[in-house]
Amino acid sequence: MNEELAEQLSELRNAITEAVWKSERVANAIAALLRSARDVQIAIDATLADGAEDDSTAAVEDQAVSAGKLVLDETDRVFLQALKICDQ
Repeated sequence: MNEELAEQLSELRNAITEAVWKSERVANAIAALLRSARDVQIAIDATLADGAEDDSTAAVEDQAVSAGKLVLDETDRVFLQALKICDQ
């Protein structure tokens, strides 16, 4: 991914995160969960649609799949952590 595209994607992620955290509705929902003694974790991500990844990323993933390795990205890790399956 080129630097300009990476910066644009980062800006999108930041804008989404800021909008969610400034939301009164989100704040109220989180407060209600916290009052119920529940932990709250919010994972927000933006990714590019198919065909938008660079060739080096696809090549690494293809090699890992053909070698029988499981390839996890940050979104996968956050999801597994939320399920308390992964602690890294």
